[in-house]
Parts: sequence; C-alpha cells; structure tokens
Amino acid sequence: HSSYGENNYWSNNFDTLPLFNYKNTLPLWSFEKSTMITMNDKTQKQIKNISIGEDTYYGKVRALAKIQINKSNIYKINNVITTGDQILKINGIWFKVSDLIESNKIEINDNIFYHIIVDTNKLLINNMTFTDFEQYPNYGYLEFNDKSLP
Repeated sequence: HSSYGENNYWSNNFDTLPLFNYKNTLPLWSFEKSTMITMNDKTQKQIKNISIGEDTYYGKVRALAKIQINKSNIYKINNVITTGDQILKINGIWFKVSDLIESNKIEINDNIFYHIIVDTNKLLINNMTFTDFEQYPNYGYLEFNDKSLP
C-alpha cells in the first residue's frame, strides 16, 4: 500500500510483521491483541492470530498493521479494548470511541496494538461495527462514508 509510506506488509501474519511506521501527527486506532474479531462463519478469532486472506464477517483481510500506541489513549467499550481514535457505529452514526459516554479510559501495560484492513473497511467485534485500519485516509469521521450494503 503506497499510501502507507515506508511501511511494508511483508508477512501474511503478525508474527514477523514490523511495527507500523507513521508520522507523529497521525491519530492512531487499533485494538488490544486479544480482541475477538467475528469471522465469516460467526466464530471469533483473536486479532493477533488473523492472517491475510481470511474471511471476516464483513470481508476478506487484505493487510495487517502492528502499532506502538500512546498508552494515555486506551479505552474500553463493551469489553473491547481499543484506542480513543478508533471509530465505531452506534445507532447508524460513526463516533470516535473517546467521544462516547459508554467508553472508559483505562490503563494497561501493553502498548503494541493490532489492526487489519478488510475489503469493506468494517469489522464486527462483540456485535459492534468498527472501521478497519484504512479509516485514516477518511479521517474526519463525521464524513466517514459507509459504502457497503446493510
């Protein structure tokens, strides 16, 4: 993905993937490593164990990102641990996790978080719809364009 600068997705899985290279001005979104992603067959799989080509509930995995995050920006919402800039849909509207009253800022020791890119740019996690890692070219979440069918 040329839009990601120097970062290369060298691997089909997270084990040998380098940390994502980013400019410090970029808001970052991602999930704690044990986050359970809903797959196409309705089973759950930890995000850290997902590989390119697998079928999630909303589509096929195209790329992976492993990110060193700012520990002061970690939130929990409905038992999902993610970053405050991550975007999810509530009642048909896209929100930043940190803007939701249901979310709580938490402290954890781990600062390496994970994300994936799927062909519909959406993920189903704990019955909530989140954007995938490619939300960043669309940043300005109020204008986030949900192109896929219901």
